[in-house]
Amino acid sequence: MKGLVANLLNFKPIVSLDENGRAISFANALSRKANTKKIVSIVDEINKNKPIGSYCIVHAKAPDKAKEYENIFTALLGKKPEYIEEISPIVALNAGIGAIAVCIMPEKEAV
Repeated sequence: MKGLVANLLNFKPIVSLDENGRAISFANALSRKANTKKIVSIVDEINKNKPIGSYCIVHAKAPDKAKEYENIFTALLGKKPEYIEEISPIVALNAGIGAIAVCIMPEKEAV
C-alpha cells in the first residue's frame, strides 16, 4: 500500500546504507529534479565536512541520467568518477529501472 501511495504522489526516496550495510531512508523528494538537487546538496555537505577522495556512479538502465550526474559531480568535486556502471538486474528489480546511485569514499587520512 505504501508503494502505491508513493507512486501516486511521485515520491522519490533517497536511500543510504548504514554502518552495517542496511538500507535506510535518508531523505525524500517529490520529483526527479528535486531528488537530484537534494543528492547534490548532501554530497556537497559531506565533501565540506570530510573531503571526498573518490566516487562512482551506478544506474539501472539510466545512462543519460548517469551522464548528467557525471557532469554535475565532476563540476562539484573537481574530479571525474572512478567509474560509471550499470547495476545488476537484481538491484534494479528492488530499486526500479531508472534508479541511480552515487557511491562516495572519503579521502584517506595520512598515517
